[in-house]
Amino acid sequence: MYNEMKLLNQDSINWLLEGEPWVRYRTLVDLLDKNENDNEVKKAKKEISEHPLIKKIFKKQNKDGYWGVPQDIFTWWPKKDTTFWFLPILADFGFTKEDKRIARACEYVFSLQLNSGGFESFNPKKAADCHTAILLEPLAKMGFSDDDRLKKAYKWLVSRQRKDGGWW
Repeated sequence: MYNEMKLLNQDSINWLLEGEPWVRYRTLVDLLDKNENDNEVKKAKKEISEHPLIKKIFKKQNKDGYWGVPQDIFTWWPKKDTTFWFLPILADFGFTKEDKRIARACEYVFSLQLNSGGFESFNPKKAADCHTAILLEPLAKMGFSDDDRLKKAYKWLVSRQRKDGGWW
């Protein structure tokens, strides 16, 4: 039974490694614990950047860093081709602020940060817990973990936590 499971797992890994470059990238990093400096990881990241679908995403990016129109960052449904949705995807695909296009997109998001630390949401000039939380993950993954603006947003979000441990 153990050998069958081992074989099944190896077959699954091989299948994933034959997939799109972002599937290979996540498999190498998350399942095989490869370092970002590993040659296979670097190759997958390069292929991600050169993939026609990724090029298409960046082609739609506004010169100011956002996708769609500025208010689209507040549109959760049905639009899925906006800054709010693209940032998490691109973060999962390994893009970081070292890429100028990503840096511009992240600076656009930070321009929507309120003095409280939360990010402006669908309710003008008011931050929303869920909106802020969803934006925090890609910003952290993209290299802003030590940025004071991100720390301020986390602090704000934690201050909003309910007594039962959840958020609104």
